[in-house]
Amino acid sequence: MEQSVEKWTVVARGRNRSFDRDEALDRALRLFWDHGYDGVSIGRLCQAAGIAPPSLYAAFKSKEDLYREAALLYARRYGDPIFAAASEETDPADAIARLLAAAAAAFADIDTPAGCFAATGLLTASPGAEDLKDVAGAMRRATRNWVKARLEQAIVAGVLSKALEADLIADYVAMLIEGLAVQARDGMETERLTMMATLSAESCRNLIAAYR
Repeated sequence: MEQSVEKWTVVARGRNRSFDRDEALDRALRLFWDHGYDGVSIGRLCQAAGIAPPSLYAAFKSKEDLYREAALLYARRYGDPIFAAASEETDPADAIARLLAAAAAAFADIDTPAGCFAATGLLTASPGAEDLKDVAGAMRRATRNWVKARLEQAIVAGVLSKALEADLIADYVAMLIEGLAVQARDGMETERLTMMATLSAESCRNLIAAYR
């Protein structure tokens, strides 16, 4: 489905000028992803979008609301395909392995900022923006909840023993993925990051194998 394009008409020094709201949001996403919430000023956002502050506020209301929209765009554009790929696997261990591999590939993509928007974009927040930590936190919990749900489905289906602690393994996988994101952010080479994802998947397989 093609992304809708919204044109906003603003007044700049006595003349009308239009800008692409979706393009402005995309540029904001990359700035927040690369520099974090506190590392991006209103001035920098306006410069990237090619508009003045009043126009930015008219389109997005506030920097906080712009960040929330950017987070939703990230989840839809980059997070959903990772879950979709992992969902193709019927076995829970294979699904987790696919999740780790897809995440590592996304984190190392040279066409986007390194790492994960949710893992590194907002670990701390300045006074007045603390509630935004819940935005990134909810995105990180989505990974954990997805893994937990897959494991619980396997338990209900009788593939895995009821003794398996789905919560514990889900937390472990989430930790591994966040670690991959940080390593990618620190510049780890793609080949080595892929190896780390493979090793992580193997450790998960070993944990799950004991409950088959």
